[in-house]
Amino acid sequence: MDERLRDQEAGEFARHNLAAIAERFPEELARREAEGAYAYRPPRGESLADVVARLRDFLRDLDGRADGRRVLIVAHDSVVLGLRHVIAGGPDAELAAVLDFAPVLNASVSVWRTGGAGFELVRFNDVAHLTS
Repeated sequence: MDERLRDQEAGEFARHNLAAIAERFPEELARREAEGAYAYRPPRGESLADVVARLRDFLRDLDGRADGRRVLIVAHDSVVLGLRHVIAGGPDAELAAVLDFAPVLNASVSVWRTGGAGFELVRFNDVAHLTS
C-alpha cells in the first residue's frame, strides 16, 4: 500500500457529480471550465496535476524498490491516467492531453513493459478479459 496511489481527492465535492456541482455551485463549474479539468483544484481537493506530482514521486521510489521484479498496481482512473502521462514522459505543457484517454473502464488492465531506459506501453484500458 502506498498512499500516493490513492484516487484524486475531490474535496468538498466528493459526494457530487458534475450535474450537482453545476446546480449547487455554478461558480465552481465556471472556474473548472476556465482552468481546464486537468488544472482545476476543487475546494479542499486536488487537481490531476497534483495526482501526477504524487505519481512522479512514486515512480522514482519504485525504480529502486522493484529491483527488476514485476509490479502490480491496482488503482482508480485518475491514477491510471496519471501513470500513462508520467511513464510517457510528456512535458508538463501537454498534461491536459491525459484526459484524451478517459474514461478508464472498470476492471480494465493496462500493461507497461520496462526494458532499459524506459517503458513500452503494451496494453491500455483493455477489457478483453471480461468478455467470454
